[in-house]
Amino acid sequence: MRTVKPLRVGVLTRPYGYLEQSRLGVMAYTLIDFNGPEPRLVPEAEITTHLLPTMDCHGILDLILPKTRPEFLVSGAAYTAHQQNKTQCAVRVKVADKEKSLLVFGDRYWLDHRISDPQPFEQMPIVWANAFGGAGFDENPEGKGIGRQLINGVWTTPLPNIEIPTAQISSINQRPKPAGFSPVMINRPRRYKHVGNFSDIWMKTDIAGFFPDMNTRLFSAAEADQRWTDKESLPVGCAFSVWNMHPEQPCWTGTIPNWIARCFVTRQNRQGSEAFLEVDLKPTTIWLLPGIKHAIMMYHGSVAVAQTYAEDVLAIVAAIELPGQPREKAWYKEIFERRSDLETGALYALRDKDLVPKSIIGDWHDTRPVDTGLLLENAGKREQRIRAEMGSKISGTGLDSRKIMPEFTGPQFPISGEYLPELHDRMQRLQHASEQQIGEEKERIKKALAENPDTDPVLFEKMQDVVDGKIPDSAAEDLKQAMQRLEQLQADMERQWQEEHQTDRIGAAGLPDREQIHQTMQQMKKINLYSAHFLPQGIAVSQHICNQKRDLVLERLRRGMDLRELDLSGANLTGLTLTAADLTGSDMSGANLTDATLDGANCSRVLLTRSKIENTSLRNALFRETNLGATSPSRADFTGAQLSAMVLQHSTFSNCNFENSSWDEVVQTTSAAFSNCRFDSATVNKTIFTECRFANSSFARGKFSQVAFQVNTLENITFENAALISITFVASTLRNVNFMHARIEGASFTYKLNIDTCSFQGAKIKNSSFNRTVLNTVDFSDAVMLHCDLSAATLHGANFAAVKATGSIFRRTDLRLARFVAADLTGCNFQQADMRGTDLRRANLCTADVSETWLDDTSHTQGAFLKYTKLYPLRKQATHFWEPSDEQ
Repeated sequence: MRTVKPLRVGVLTRPYGYLEQSRLGVMAYTLIDFNGPEPRLVPEAEITTHLLPTMDCHGILDLILPKTRPEFLVSGAAYTAHQQNKTQCAVRVKVADKEKSLLVFGDRYWLDHRISDPQPFEQMPIVWANAFGGAGFDENPEGKGIGRQLINGVWTTPLPNIEIPTAQISSINQRPKPAGFSPVMINRPRRYKHVGNFSDIWMKTDIAGFFPDMNTRLFSAAEADQRWTDKESLPVGCAFSVWNMHPEQPCWTGTIPNWIARCFVTRQNRQGSEAFLEVDLKPTTIWLLPGIKHAIMMYHGSVAVAQTYAEDVLAIVAAIELPGQPREKAWYKEIFERRSDLETGALYALRDKDLVPKSIIGDWHDTRPVDTGLLLENAGKREQRIRAEMGSKISGTGLDSRKIMPEFTGPQFPISGEYLPELHDRMQRLQHASEQQIGEEKERIKKALAENPDTDPVLFEKMQDVVDGKIPDSAAEDLKQAMQRLEQLQADMERQWQEEHQTDRIGAAGLPDREQIHQTMQQMKKINLYSAHFLPQGIAVSQHICNQKRDLVLERLRRGMDLRELDLSGANLTGLTLTAADLTGSDMSGANLTDATLDGANCSRVLLTRSKIENTSLRNALFRETNLGATSPSRADFTGAQLSAMVLQHSTFSNCNFENSSWDEVVQTTSAAFSNCRFDSATVNKTIFTECRFANSSFARGKFSQVAFQVNTLENITFENAALISITFVASTLRNVNFMHARIEGASFTYKLNIDTCSFQGAKIKNSSFNRTVLNTVDFSDAVMLHCDLSAATLHGANFAAVKATGSIFRRTDLRLARFVAADLTGCNFQQADMRGTDLRRANLCTADVSETWLDDTSHTQGAFLKYTKLYPLRKQATHFWEPSDEQ
């Protein structure tokens, strides 16, 4: 269930059944800060992260069941700071017309059947552990007053610290009612007595719901004297007062806010259409936290649902309004759709004002401006310096720099979470304008080139030298002299620093040394390695240069030299034998490797973008951090090759052989395509295929571990006898894919999968999920499916003949016309499954759950083994029912 809510409103849901009706309980809650002049809302996450452990509720905020009577709760401690007597005090709480008092004492003990004097205390937590109780006392087993303890070498019985003023303890044999303001746990007898009684009718018709004679007072957590029996909702707008429960304030007073909680759900009907419905919420609980002057306000309600566990409710929206300022239902639907957008929805996460009135939003991180600090201050100064330099250069050309670079005017854009959507829109507009301007400039250049087609041959040769990475002699000499001057200056400054400071280095001097320059160059090279396939194709290398580079390779091979770090871009390497060659770090982009042999070659960090790889042998070659993007290898042999962290984006492989190859952490695969390729016995680890296409290819006997297929298309593919461990298929199309006799563990076939004519016949599948997946006519016959989740899947006409599906879940699954003949379904959960026309003859359903299954006259259950099978409750729409034989 998707949840859309502001930071300052919490919302919890719980499905339940009552009187043969399925409903969804809804509870919205807020944390209110009363420390300021007016109450304000603060993020509800503070409750679970900081407050809940101190609220004496065993970590349970609420049962999320609709309370029919409003109530108040109090969590905190008693303080003696406001009186002379430090051994005891009275605490009192008044909410509207309800008032309750308690007496609080320091530690006391029974000594010779008399009560010792209470010891002084500064604060005493008002919790059930300090009220009357003890081992064997069901009303409060965690309390004190029953059972002896060894204290300071003396066996004695402690007395409770908290008592009811009108029922104080006077005898060690007394069993008074525990005193407190905290919620009463549901298993305490005084609350559990409302649960109702068991009956056979209930078991057969409504076993998932509460007993029909259940008293709804079971849902109330407060003691009876903290509830209003004559009201259906809290007396909002009324005052409350708490005495002696704040360390500095004798009496804390306030008013229950009259804020209104709104809640909407998106509910899906049987036809698949969705309705946006409002859930009526009433203020039912005020939970005071006087020690910090906060309070928790709870609103309860419920809505009818079609499914027992409310699977038909897809989303929920929660908000708070002020009285007299209602917002339209359409507004909340718009906010829901806006926040549900996968691309921009997260931008609204900190924008509480859409769902909470701004006047009651309390201070928190999202309301404070971001501390820009020195970083943005320095960036601003740098911007001014750059603008001044560029303005000076522009003015030197005779142009008006003020028109080209206008000064910024107007207020600064606010930097806070509230304005993230506007900031995003602004950046999108700027990006669009920039792209439009670049596009116009490209068109202008193309037009100019078309009007002036002639090219100076000498100029073209110089440009080609630049493309080929050659540095003119004059430039090379200048660079060499510059490096020498830089080194001399560095040495002089180091010597001066040592004389003045007696240190070895001048790390603060800020001059780049050779190591820094080398690191920078390596970083730039790495950036180029991983992004070259995104760049437009450069100027074609001349045939003369291509042949020169071929001669260079042959000469180095003749001398026994390696081929590392060479510029072989566009080189003509057709037919060459480069077996075991070390090509590490070389640029081979656009190179022609047709009919070449690179068996066992080291191609680590090699740039192969747009290279021509046809009928090329690359057996046992090493591709570590290699960029093979934007290439189209054909009939290439990668048998035994090692592919690690390489780039395959926008590449198309056809008729290639990857048998026995190993893939490790290959994640840059977007838009790669593989057709008529063989991956038999390949090992693939920690690899992600994104938006890829596989056609007419084989992964038989392959070993896959932690591999994801995201938005892929797989057609006519076989994984026969493959091992698929922790593999994931997401939003992909699988058409005629064969998983026969594969071993599949921890796999996920979920989320927007389109599976057609696939076979898992004889496969061994364990701990895998097909949740909500459409698997019509898929063949699982003779498969072993241990503890798999097929809940809410569509398996219309699927074949499960002779399957062993021990412990698997088919809850709410569409199994119409499916075949389970002679299947072992021990311990399976078929609750609420649609089994109309399903063939379950001779199936073993021992210890399975077939409650609420939908059978009709076309369902076949003859010979099904139903010993220890859960048959109830029955489904109301069913026209055929399970009939266990007398032997069973």
